[in-house]
Amino acid sequence: MITRSRPWLDRAWLILCLLFATVWCVTASAQLSATFDEPNYVSNGLEGWRSGSYKLLMRQGTMPLPVDAISLPLYVWEKWRGVPFRIGSDSRSNPILLDDLALLLPWARLGTLIFAWLLIVYGWLLGRRLAGGWGGRLAALLLATEPSILAHSTLATTDVAITACMVALVYHFDRGREQPWMERVALPGLWYGLAILSKASAMVFAPLCLVSMELFRLTRHPAQNSQPPGTSPVNQPVPGSSGRSFPPPLPGGVRGGGWSDADTHPPPAPPIKGEEPRSIALPSPVNQPVPTQAGLSSFADPNPAM
Repeated sequence: MITRSRPWLDRAWLILCLLFATVWCVTASAQLSATFDEPNYVSNGLEGWRSGSYKLLMRQGTMPLPVDAISLPLYVWEKWRGVPFRIGSDSRSNPILLDDLALLLPWARLGTLIFAWLLIVYGWLLGRRLAGGWGGRLAALLLATEPSILAHSTLATTDVAITACMVALVYHFDRGREQPWMERVALPGLWYGLAILSKASAMVFAPLCLVSMELFRLTRHPAQNSQPPGTSPVNQPVPGSSGRSFPPPLPGGVRGGGWSDADTHPPPAPPIKGEEPRSIALPSPVNQPVPTQAGLSSFADPNPAM
């Protein structure tokens, strides 16, 4: 059952989920060693910022968006101190200099937090849209505490980035229906492009998610989907009423939606200008004088039967 959402409770819940995920990822990052992919992403990301080319990443089939996000703070730090970090790749994009990896890795992992925040926020928005206030709260809580998501959010990899962009794509795809072009086409297209820039597998997974969302919408509102475009089961013309539309009566004989006695008993015509309104007294059996015995004798038969 969808319940009414409380804005202050939703915002407080979302902030607590974001804070919990942030604290866990930051504290765990300093205690984890490098994974297999992280030296590759950090070294090739720095080489990409130095040369302005994605050649090393494209050779491996790696999309640049999450790699740029994790390596941009490192490149700014390198330019500020004026000495290149001792970390780089050879011509085959294999990392060969890793002397400063232990220094840079905790800071590179902070770039993944941006996508983790996006994932929690859009998971909250999508949950609210599909299941009301508690649907959004439970979705945000699950995304902020699920061990696998927290583990990937702590690493300088690409998995959380594509997941966040896919959830945002599904949300804007469902929300933009029957909206102006910007919300119906531009925003979903933007997030689809960002998902592909995060990982090439989004070209396959994104259409599957959109088809699944469309099937869910069709099963969620079967009555609305069976109506022709531009029509609604409410305010349909009544046969024989010259095109007049009447909303259906509410249960129990209660009328609503603009239905009043004026629809069946029209008001009297307004008085003519300059003429005082007049009331017409009609005879009524109520408040009539009751005939007395003397009055009844006057109605007696003048020729009674003998």
